[in-house]
Amino acid sequence: MRIPFLLSLRERGFRLTAVSVDNGTAFSRRGIPHRRIEFDPFATGGAQLSALRSVRRLVAKTRSDIIQSFDTKPNLLTPLSVRGQVPVVRTTNGLGWTFSSLEPGALGPRPVICSLPWLASLLTAATVFQNRDDRAFFERWWLTRKGTARLIAGSGSDVGVAAASHGGLSAAVMREQFGLLFAEIVIFVGGLTRQKGIPTLLAPTADSGIVATLKGY
Repeated sequence: MRIPFLLSLRERGFRLTAVSVDNGTAFSRRGIPHRRIEFDPFATGGAQLSALRSVRRLVAKTRSDIIQSFDTKPNLLTPLSVRGQVPVVRTTNGLGWTFSSLEPGALGPRPVICSLPWLASLLTAATVFQNRDDRAFFERWWLTRKGTARLIAGSGSDVGVAAASHGGLSAAVMREQFGLLFAEIVIFVGGLTRQKGIPTLLAPTADSGIVATLKGY
């Protein structure tokens, strides 16, 4: 998912190193140097300290001038491990259950859980958001320093890649088979939760004729 972004940076003259938990085959195909890191997003305690040390060692080996992290746990661990020695840019793809849910299990520990992102924000050069609500939440809870928030239109999807990789039936044949010749089709891929706006997607309208295909995971 991050490869088009990395390729765009490379075209602009940046020297890149991708870091992930897999073997890096997808990066190698595009000629992007890769380093693997041992990291469990659900780990706690000593495993967290181990991840901090791993990130610190990687930064020393790659001699990075700037680091960009993605997702909740890397956005937390990376600034804490670098400790201001290298500028860190966090990209927030979503708040996650702890911050978005109104259930007691999420609301109770939220003030404590917010303390670590607040600490990480003190060591972060910029935080990138993909929607205004997430940005407003971080600013309301002081999880990002004033003047360091940036808003973009989202990660986007490379529709060209999706079209090139599609080897099945044509869209016209599939519409005919499912009896959807003139219907507008909305496809949603994601978790079937209220926070994703599923009720809005399924809200009946008299004139839309929309067919929604939901795929959970």
